[in-house]
Amino acid sequence: MFVPYGTDAPIYHWPRTTVGLVVLNLVVYTWARSNWHDAERWMLAYGNGLQPIQCLTYTFFHPGIPTLVANMVYLWMFGMIVEGKLGNLKFLATYLGLAMIQGMLEQGVFFATAKGFGLGTTTMIFALMAMAVVWAPKNDISCVWVGFTVKSIDLPVLGLVAFYVIGELIVVGLLGMIGLFFNLALMHLVGGLLGFALATIAIDGFVEMDRRALADLLASELPAEPNAREEAFKQAVLAFLGGRP
Repeated sequence: MFVPYGTDAPIYHWPRTTVGLVVLNLVVYTWARSNWHDAERWMLAYGNGLQPIQCLTYTFFHPGIPTLVANMVYLWMFGMIVEGKLGNLKFLATYLGLAMIQGMLEQGVFFATAKGFGLGTTTMIFALMAMAVVWAPKNDISCVWVGFTVKSIDLPVLGLVAFYVIGELIVVGLLGMIGLFFNLALMHLVGGLLGFALATIAIDGFVEMDRRALADLLASELPAEPNAREEAFKQAVLAFLGGRP
């Protein structure tokens, strides 16, 4: 597994909200360990219709320490990248808004007739990872690879996220083969799709970034400045029509 610890992505805003979310997750976990019965009413209950409050609170609960620690490491890293471009308040609104939409989809669509509870930050982390792919795909994340050996490695955001997305796709396929079409891995990917969609349609001026966004990566042959792109397009049209720039 990869344990991220640093990035070269430009951070235009200090990640105060991300730090606050990490602390809140730790506090909620500490409380829930000794009050699990009371905590269940704040988790995402399936089969009871839409519960708006639960659609916000479920993301702060975790089933165990390993999941909590892994999620907080990735929340810190990708939250820092995304908040660094959005700013504190925009990031908080984005995070809670995506959590609400994800919770409503799970309660009202995917698991509307199921029984049980949904909880955890993993879906939100996939949303943040997808947003980071759109806004900073070529920036590197420094990781410690923990496997048969332990070593430090730098991976582009796009590469690290692709590693986890491919893993989830494999799990979705395997579970689908035995009839479990709606599963946790699929919910993680749904969270990623929500984040990707939001990041893609973000209007100019809403996000602060350098020239490493996915759109620039896919259209790297175009001039960097929007006005220059328009001028280049205009000249190409005139040349095609036989006119002069």
